[in-house]
Amino acid sequence: AMEQGIQRVSEGTARVNLTRQSLTAIVTATAQISRLIHAILESTQAQEQQAHSVTQRMENVAQIANSTEVGAQGLSQALQELLITAQSLQSSVDQFKVR
Repeated sequence: AMEQGIQRVSEGTARVNLTRQSLTAIVTATAQISRLIHAILESTQAQEQQAHSVTQRMENVAQIANSTEVGAQGLSQALQELLITAQSLQSSVDQFKVR
């Protein structure tokens, strides 16, 4: 009976040690998962900031393109007016040609 008691205590101790090792492995894995989740969160935040920056730059490019279009239209109109003025001046000069 004494030997059985000693054997049961020994088996119980082995189980406790095995349980302790399993719990230590679980704690270690949980810490690793926590670090990975934190790294993913930081990466996600960095990507969000980069996406916001890209969006702002695209909006700036669109504004520049719109300004350029308006400027080109104004230049085109000014050139058309200049052409009309030049044609008018040409007509006036043609009237004073020496014959």
